[in-house]
Amino acid sequence: MYANVRSIVSVQKRAELELYVNNETPDIIGITESWTKPEMADSELALDGYRLFRKDRENQRPEGHGAGGVLLYVKSSFNAVERWDMCNETFKESVWCEIQLKKSKMLVGVCYRVPDATEESDHGMYKLLERANKETSLIMGDFNYHVDWENSEGEKEHDRIFLDFIETSFMQQHVMEPTRGRTFWT
Repeated sequence: MYANVRSIVSVQKRAELELYVNNETPDIIGITESWTKPEMADSELALDGYRLFRKDRENQRPEGHGAGGVLLYVKSSFNAVERWDMCNETFKESVWCEIQLKKSKMLVGVCYRVPDATEESDHGMYKLLERANKETSLIMGDFNYHVDWENSEGEKEHDRIFLDFIETSFMQQHVMEPTRGRTFWT
């Protein structure tokens, strides 16, 4: 399960997440725009039966709502360890873990790319995705590109660069319909 929640600290959104998790019991949950802050304890974000991995946005204002941030929940019954080697200083909003399943393993990541990302940040993101693509991986997130996946088209140059990257890397997009309004966001 993946969701861009725009504040998991909201009581209503937290309740919606808990209800969904209780009814559907997904194995893996990826959250972007958590709006969590470093001073929040993991226990405030915990879900029963899940291990939490998180990355809060750096340099947030102490007052007001947060911004950015990613969370990754993995069922406690899975052997999951954080992959610190997947940290990237130019693309900071991602969290990764490796899940061991019998004799195989899978890399799982959650990424958030801000809409006005710099070229340097995008370069860091591509490096990170290239590394992840060398393993069996599941990558979730909000990359804030405008891509029409059905027609393999992007609105702007950076959208087309992303689309080309996905195609030449033999990655597969699983969300094939608009996720916000009539536009295609990935």
